[in-house]
Amino acid sequence: MTLARTRLYLGITAVGLTVLLAAVALWSDLPSAWLSDDTTVPVARTVATALVWPLVWTALLFPLDVLGGTVAVRHRPAIWRWLWPWVRGVLTQLVVLAIAGMVLVALSRALGLFGAVTGATLTAAAIVSQTGRLARLGASVESVPTDATAQVLGDLGDFRMEVVATRDEAFVGGFTGLVQPRLLVPETWLALPRDVLQGVLVRRQLAAATPRVRGIALALVWLALGATVSGHVAGLPDSAAGLVRFSLATTLWSFLGVLVLPTPSRRAVVALDQRAARVVGAGPIREGIIALDRWQDDEPARNRLVETIFHPVPSRTSRITSLSGSTPAASGAWRVARVALPMGLGGWSLLGRAVHCNLGRPALWWMLPGD
Repeated sequence: MTLARTRLYLGITAVGLTVLLAAVALWSDLPSAWLSDDTTVPVARTVATALVWPLVWTALLFPLDVLGGTVAVRHRPAIWRWLWPWVRGVLTQLVVLAIAGMVLVALSRALGLFGAVTGATLTAAAIVSQTGRLARLGASVESVPTDATAQVLGDLGDFRMEVVATRDEAFVGGFTGLVQPRLLVPETWLALPRDVLQGVLVRRQLAAATPRVRGIALALVWLALGATVSGHVAGLPDSAAGLVRFSLATTLWSFLGVLVLPTPSRRAVVALDQRAARVVGAGPIREGIIALDRWQDDEPARNRLVETIFHPVPSRTSRITSLSGSTPAASGAWRVARVALPMGLGGWSLLGRAVHCNLGRPALWWMLPGD
């Protein structure tokens, strides 16, 4: 069995476990049996009590995290070397959940469903704007002083970049910030041939404007819609039990997103490939697709059904074929499927780190792998 398929089955198991727990707990209303529905309890104490749900979920997911981080990887670390980054990553997510929970409880008590939706959406936007800081805190991402990218970029002007290092070879960096985004470039990319590195960086420059904004906007709309549906189905997150019920519902909504959002994500990948090829030529983009995929799934081709359901990035064979195609790809929404997962913490969705691409790999929890 290939590494990619092993990780896919692990991810299916982790996501399935999370969804089953959420569905059973919501259907049987376990939060009301175990936690208080008192809306007069102070906000901080309410959230502290509700944190029992993500802690229980973390404990149940731990064996799969161990497999995903120490077994189903190319370079298998000793478990004690893996454990501290995992603890650091979990603690960072719990802090984010605590802050998001206080926003949700306070606003839902003051403004009802409108407050809950507003709180989830604003916190999600704050998460995506602070991705770089969160990656440093919870993913051991460190800055690497270098002028190598400046030498390669040449005429890309004021495009803001920073080279960073992490232990996970599948890390592909990404943007941080909303108004003036900065691109975090993996140090491993500097080993690429000069023309290939320039190609992948030009491609990221093309993604920085409309494709990225479209992806974030669609993710925010999706999360706001999910918070609205969750508020109607599970009630307001205005108590400890209410916050956990809301979390169960938003987690199930995120599962629906895992099924729906990969389609616009794949379209955006192909559209960007074609745009970048028109700027630097098809050769560097093709070689970049091959190199980056080998550091991640290294799965040249996939069954169409498997790709449609589980993969927001097309296989490298599909991308290379589309690269030489004469028909322009639809614009799509770049990385919407994967950016929505960490943003989902704003509404207390816990599905983000159970998916196959980052299960047990804390270096990828805030900036998931991708094109």
